[in-house]
Amino acid sequence: MMITEMLARNARMYGNEIALVEREPEKNKRREITWQEFDDQSHQLAQSLLKKGVKKGDRVVLLMRNCLEWLPIYFGILRTGALAVPLNFRFAAKTIKHCTETAGANFFILGEEFVDRINSIHKDLDNIIDAYIFIGPEDIRPDFAEPYREVLATQKPVDPRIDIDITDDSGLYFTSGTTGLAKGVLLTHRNLEFACFVENRHHFQTHRDNFLCLPPLYHTGAKMHWFGNLMVGARGVILKGVTPQWILETISEEKVTVVWLMVKGPGVMKRYHNNPEATEAALIDGWLLTGDVVKQDESGFIWLVDRKKDVVITGGENIYPVEIEDFLQAHPAIQDVAVIGVPDMRLGEISAAVVQTKPSQELGEEEINRFCQGLPRYKRPRKIFFSRVPRNPTGKIEKLRLRKQFGGTASNPSG
Repeated sequence: MMITEMLARNARMYGNEIALVEREPEKNKRREITWQEFDDQSHQLAQSLLKKGVKKGDRVVLLMRNCLEWLPIYFGILRTGALAVPLNFRFAAKTIKHCTETAGANFFILGEEFVDRINSIHKDLDNIIDAYIFIGPEDIRPDFAEPYREVLATQKPVDPRIDIDITDDSGLYFTSGTTGLAKGVLLTHRNLEFACFVENRHHFQTHRDNFLCLPPLYHTGAKMHWFGNLMVGARGVILKGVTPQWILETISEEKVTVVWLMVKGPGVMKRYHNNPEATEAALIDGWLLTGDVVKQDESGFIWLVDRKKDVVITGGENIYPVEIEDFLQAHPAIQDVAVIGVPDMRLGEISAAVVQTKPSQELGEEEINRFCQGLPRYKRPRKIFFSRVPRNPTGKIEKLRLRKQFGGTASNPSG
């Protein structure tokens, strides 16, 4: 079953239930749409795109930050038989131009944050882009773009019934370009369907679950984690802006279910002694919530990635400190290293490396930054501190102590 068919089924079965919630704490705003509204909006956009000349196999660029409109637009593109081309919202104008040209796109949908970038290149794209659709305030809408609200208002929510096979292409996703120009990765509708089953099988979402989307939706990972909820008609929450406080408030107020490694069996503890609060938080129907973040490889093996409380969330991207620590440990002058999250006004938090050098070895920040060129850009530590790395008697890094020393807080901002 294609994901567009899953959406239609959810509208039939759960039409009046909330499908998506958008929270924008900075403006104290909250919006929501039902499964029926979600389905209707995607049909309206599909009808509009088809009337503008979009054909099966065309490519439609989607350049937007996370918002309530993102997923209905994405599904609307898919319903035309065209390929969705979501672009990294961090791309500079020249990279946006390169990706648009490489994709062979002929339609472009953009959010308000990208007006300046698109203004600088839209004349260069005139020979390939037939129409632009703009999501945002009317007073900053470019003259060459049609307002999204009018696009929806002029169309009926009717299924266009385009003949789409599950083996047809569904999207073109561009890599981050860390080793050169961004490369396009082609996905089919079968890929998207399979992701739904994989995510739901991994996390066992039910109709009662609620998914909090923090990473950017242009990223396949963000959408595909949500696909597990789509498959069962479960609610999702889109958070605009990332700070530790906003994340925790959203989890609490929206009753978000958090998924991580859980174990059950005769080896699981009975309870915490004389600590009912901790027991209640850690044990649910005999399942122990370990607090470990894990991943499963292609062979089905489970690999420990990191402790959930140690994950650094920077600008919506998850960074696992263990990966960076293992990388830095390979430097011949480093004795020990710890990576922590420290507060950042713009990104919520950033990664910082606390480096302990070997005796008689000299090592500077410039050399570490040079060494870290081997890491993807977003994983490179933004700050470097030189200090002894404290470990407890069992050998675990005392990250609570390091956060207090270098981050100005005793608690991890990421939770």
